[in-house]
Amino acid sequence: MERFTTQFYVSNNCTLTIYKSKPNKKVLLLSSRHKSVTVDKNNKRLPETIKFYNSTKFGVDITDQMARKYSVKCKCRRWPMHVFYNILDLAGINAWVLYKETTSENISRKDFLFQLGEELAAEYKKRLERSSVLSKTTSFPSRQKSAK
Repeated sequence: MERFTTQFYVSNNCTLTIYKSKPNKKVLLLSSRHKSVTVDKNNKRLPETIKFYNSTKFGVDITDQMARKYSVKCKCRRWPMHVFYNILDLAGINAWVLYKETTSENISRKDFLFQLGEELAAEYKKRLERSSVLSKTTSFPSRQKSAK
C-alpha cells in the first residue's frame, strides 16, 4: 500500500477505513457513523472518517492523560485486574466531573479523590474501631486443662 492511500471495507452498518499516513504505519478506523466516505483532493488525500476522528478525539486524549496522572493501577499479570483498575480510574474521573458540575465547587481532582477515598473508607473504619473496642472489652475465660 502506497503512502497517503486509503482502502475501504463496507458492511451493512459500518465502514472500515485503512489509511496509510506514514511509510510504516497504517491507521484503521471503524465507523458506524459514515456510510460513504469522501477523500480530500490535496496531497495527503485524507479520508473524511480520519478527519472526523481527529476533530473529536480530544476528549479521549484528555481522559487518558487525566487517568495517567492519578491512577490506582499497579503492576499485575492478570488482565482482569488491568480492566478493573481502568474502570476505577474512569469512575473517579466521571465522579469528579459530575461533582464539579452539580455543586459548582472548584475542587482539584487530587483533593476530590482524597475526599472520596476518606468517605468510602469511613464506614469501614467505624466498623473496625467498634470490633476492636468489643474485643478489648469482652474477655473470655481461659480454658485450663484439668489435671488427670
